[in-house]
Amino acid sequence: MNGYVQFLADSHCHLDVECSSQRAEELGNFLNTSESIIDRREFFHIMSSNHVDIFHIDLILDKLENKTVLPYFGIHPWYSHLFTDLKLEEFENEQEWKQIHYESVLDPTPPSELLEVLPNPISFDSHVNEIRRLANKHQKKGFSVGIGEIGLDKLFRIPSNGYFGNQKLPLNDNPNKLSACRVKMDHQAYIFARQLKLASSLKRPISLHCVKAHGLLYDQVTSKKELDGISSVILHSYSGSLDQAGLWIRHFSKSNRLLYFSLSNWINGSAKKQDSLKDLVKLLGNDQILLETDVGIDKYLLDPERREEYFNQLKEIFIKICSIKGWGEDLAKEIIFDNWNKSIAQ
Repeated sequence: MNGYVQFLADSHCHLDVECSSQRAEELGNFLNTSESIIDRREFFHIMSSNHVDIFHIDLILDKLENKTVLPYFGIHPWYSHLFTDLKLEEFENEQEWKQIHYESVLDPTPPSELLEVLPNPISFDSHVNEIRRLANKHQKKGFSVGIGEIGLDKLFRIPSNGYFGNQKLPLNDNPNKLSACRVKMDHQAYIFARQLKLASSLKRPISLHCVKAHGLLYDQVTSKKELDGISSVILHSYSGSLDQAGLWIRHFSKSNRLLYFSLSNWINGSAKKQDSLKDLVKLLGNDQILLETDVGIDKYLLDPERREEYFNQLKEIFIKICSIKGWGEDLAKEIIFDNWNKSIAQ
């Protein structure tokens, strides 16, 4: 695997939802050792999703003695319900503030048992300011920075413990893991739009999540001139139609911004997606392809028995793409490395 590591990069990965601050520090320390195998810049593009893992990534970056991590800071649509613009001081009490917020962003109206486990909402303005602060902090230390994972998801349902990774109420083996409630699309779209503006103002790349909302996502990203500051748009583990992919490609052929489809083995490369992967890869230009794992890397890298499994995720999707494109290994190395390098350009 070592021969592949030197020219591949993981353009979209995470910390596991159960990752603690202690484990984040362990990962930062591990990445400083020769055991980690990786010795080149910005191999791991680690996404934040919420109000917890953003600080775990900050911890990792503070521990690092190298630049093997490229951090992305953002709010994933699965956590968008936790954020509000409502001001506590404008309500009778904390409970009223909390209830009105969640009733306004969830559909159907959340039952009392779900309201009870949901945390008090988080100030969206404060969190956006925190993303900006961390982006500036780590850029000054020499890290490249992106905004992600952000996007839209029509199918997602709120877990019965309020949000994935809620350490106060772990889901464990609860058979009723998901509630009936979904995050309203207008709220998701608002959270997404604010983060797009932030990325544009910082002139950063974005990594996008989308499930069953590809038209709306496309419109939000492409319809506003004020978003032209976004340097690269990365569609992570793309699951839209070929027609929708064609819209993206045609639009960006006339744009100064770069467009990438980042493909993972466990989503795009699965057995049931073979035909879809083949059709998509054939449609894409050589300069539009990135590779990713979309896994929680701490679970793999801190377990000696699972490290090879992690790197094989990249290797396998790489081999599948090479087969579809008819690339030889030397050409493939050059293409993937060049795409990665351009996608993170400051």
